[in-house]
Amino acid sequence: MASESVRRRMLLVGAGLVIAVAAILALGVIPLSRADASLHGWPDTASPVLWLFVIANALVAAALLGATRTRRGGCASTVLLATAGSVAPAVGFVLLLTVLDLYSEGNVMQGATVSLLACAGGDLAAAVLAFTAVVVRLRQPPSE
Repeated sequence: MASESVRRRMLLVGAGLVIAVAAILALGVIPLSRADASLHGWPDTASPVLWLFVIANALVAAALLGATRTRRGGCASTVLLATAGSVAPAVGFVLLLTVLDLYSEGNVMQGATVSLLACAGGDLAAAVLAFTAVVVRLRQPPSE
């Protein structure tokens, strides 16, 4: 039963990371992108795309939290974790590509660049936690 509580804690930490990523995007990066007035500014196109990332992170967090509430050994838990573990690194990878694009602009969007790098790291860490939780659950003996 101890491994079940470890798995649940991993999922809660992963959900917390993803919620923090969504908050950083919504409260930190989107306002910075709207205020960008540089030569290669992207306020008109960046805000809707970043809101999609906020929504994707909220859905990943819901999947991780939902996996903590499903019964042990259920198929729904595995599907939720596989979905969260697949979507989170995809979002993180796209955020990394955005970091590379912003890094080429120099100091204009330095705050957004650092924030997006932290968000990508948080998404990737949440994906690792989700896949680790699946492995922990699959390695549990059926008697628990």
